[in-house]
Order: sequence, then structure tokens, then C-alpha cells
Amino acid sequence: YHESEGLFCHSCSRIISKGVTNGGYIYSDGRHLCSLCKTSVIQNESESKKALNDVILQLSAVGIDISLENIAISIVNLNQLNERIGILSDNKLKGYTQTNENSRSKLQYEIYLLNGLPEIEFKATLAHELLHVWLNNKSIILNNKIEEGFCNLGNYLIYSNSNTKYAKIHLKAMDNNKDDIYGDGYRYMKKILVKHGWPQIIIMLSSL
Repeated sequence: YHESEGLFCHSCSRIISKGVTNGGYIYSDGRHLCSLCKTSVIQNESESKKALNDVILQLSAVGIDISLENIAISIVNLNQLNERIGILSDNKLKGYTQTNENSRSKLQYEIYLLNGLPEIEFKATLAHELLHVWLNNKSIILNNKIEEGFCNLGNYLIYSNSNTKYAKIHLKAMDNNKDDIYGDGYRYMKKILVKHGWPQIIIMLSSL
């Protein structure tokens, strides 16, 4: 009954109720967020910059170095995000990276992140998008399944380092994701990561 009739948090997927999540909120784009997730939502530019710097440090710690010189970040609502994504729009997506070339043929990146994300999910989504940037900067071309699977290792890194109940909920959801690309691709790349570690994955990809 609850699965068919209830309202679920767009971030943690817990059912929104007074007993379970102490109620919740609804955004103008139709998303619901439980009160538990609402307490850590990224709300301003200062918080987003702090989160960005933390993600850069966590990626650097495993050998992924990314310069922010040519990266801009915009926080948008779900409707705006889907407009950017176009025909690939999906209400489950929470980030998107757009690549452009400036007048000097230098790559510029615009990362669009969904507004109202709790801090840990904001960081995980950002890490995913930054790995897209890293691959592009390295001119590493992968099929969609392997690329998204690898980029989902960014989410995995942030959630694993957090080791909170909320992070464990997301890790479980990633392990159970039935999507051919984001689920199967992630589990395939995770097996490689567990077996070989970040340094070896970086070497493998850089040699492609």
C-alpha cells in the first residue's frame, strides 16, 4: 500500500511520514524531500564552494587531479536540468556536464547540479560529473556503460568515505540499481576497483 500510494523522498527514497522522517517538503518542480534530508541541503554559493573543494581533495587523494580553471557550476531545478539534457532527460538524474569550446579551441565545462540536494549527495553527484570532465580532459573515450560506471565510482568514493547511515542507503541503492548503464556499468567497474584499486584503474584508462 505504501509503495503504491505513499510519497517518497527524492534523495534517500524513504517514505515521507511524521513517524519515519518527521514529515517533508515539496519543491516547485514537484520533488519531495524528507525532513531528515532537508537538514543538510546545500543552500548557497559558499556551501557549494566548500563542498566542491572537499570533493576535489577526495578525488586527488586517489590520484584523480582536476583543475577548476575551466569549470563552472550552476545549481538548477529539475525542469531546468531536463531542459539542458534534452532528449536524454530523466527525472532520476541529478547532474549533467556540458562541454564547449571557447574561441581559442580550449575546452570549457558547465556542470549543472540539481538544487536542494543534501550535502553528501551534492558531493557524490559532483564527483560523478567531475570524473566526466577528467575523462574528457584525458581524451579517454569509453562506451556509455563503462563511462557512466566509472563516473559512478565518484559517487561510491564520496559515500564510502562518509560511512554514515545516509551514505550507506545510497550505496545500497547503487548496488541494487537495475539500470543497464548506471547499475550494471557501476557494478562492473566497482569489481575492477575492488580488485585493482584506484591507481591501477587510472593507469588502465589512461592507456586507452
